[in-house]
Amino acid sequence: MQALKTLIAAGTLGEIYHARATMTRRAGIPGYGSWFTNRELAGAGALFDMGVHALDLGLYVMGFPRPLVVQGATYDVMGRRGRGLGRWGADIIPGAGRFDVDDLASLMVHLEGAATLIVEAGWASYDLSVDSLTLLGTEAGARLIYGPNRGETDLRLFVDLPSGPAEIHPDYPWVESTYGELIAAFSQRFAPAAHRPSPSRRAWL
Repeated sequence: MQALKTLIAAGTLGEIYHARATMTRRAGIPGYGSWFTNRELAGAGALFDMGVHALDLGLYVMGFPRPLVVQGATYDVMGRRGRGLGRWGADIIPGAGRFDVDDLASLMVHLEGAATLIVEAGWASYDLSVDSLTLLGTEAGARLIYGPNRGETDLRLFVDLPSGPAEIHPDYPWVESTYGELIAAFSQRFAPAAHRPSPSRRAWL
């Protein structure tokens, strides 16, 4: 992500006028029938669980422009039929557990300065599982596939060269970390020394 921010700061992309932030899963509904899928307890489904992170990421790389108008839609096509269950959390047998939240959300955010941001977040759909961020600028475009859940990190730039349109794969030293290592690193950075997790707790994470 920092590599992408460096390119933006250097003006490589020009002015960013459109972005797409995607966090979707093929089958990832967590704890079917638990508080995750209960609107009274969770408030919403994939929109609150994943959509907020995709939205935050998109706004972050664009410099947090002020949102002016938000249009969106949510769906429960998979969850209400007991499909798309994930491996996280304890599931209650579909039909016996409660599912009244969204399993897919799509937003378009109109931003100050005429730029737009599309956010797609989903626990389950008949599509690939992917975490990605696409930026369209006046001078170049970029697409980042990221995240430990996907097992790969890939940054591509789309530019015009004298020979014509080209796709470039910048060579950056990616850092592979487990989720537990990321949480431990965050705690070490921000938590007071007395409350930092011990090595045994880091292993549990």
